[in-house]
Amino acid sequence: MRTIVILHCELNGLYDCEGNAIGLAAAKAGLPVRWSAMEGICFFKNRIEFVRIKKGESKMEDMAIYFEQQTKLEYPERFIGHRIIFKSNKIIKYLYNLLRLRILTLKDFDFYYR
Repeated sequence: MRTIVILHCELNGLYDCEGNAIGLAAAKAGLPVRWSAMEGICFFKNRIEFVRIKKGESKMEDMAIYFEQQTKLEYPERFIGHRIIFKSNKIIKYLYNLLRLRILTLKDFDFYYR
């Protein structure tokens, strides 16, 4: 079941969707959804923060340090050769996974494509 949901999500452009699949399954099963924060854990996700800033629930000045740290982690400074190799590998992995996804989903064509 888990694999089917993940393949379906990836086929429709949703990547890294394990949490979404688990949440949907839990909601469908009637389990309660909790929106509480965990004490002592600081959670930062840039997309969520941008929405919160847009709604006025957060301030960019307060979160600027987190955005800077995330940028340094996600986009470290590299030499041009390393960047070219990294980008090439990323494209090759994407194309490989896309081809693999298409082959796996063709086994059950009616479910995934109709």
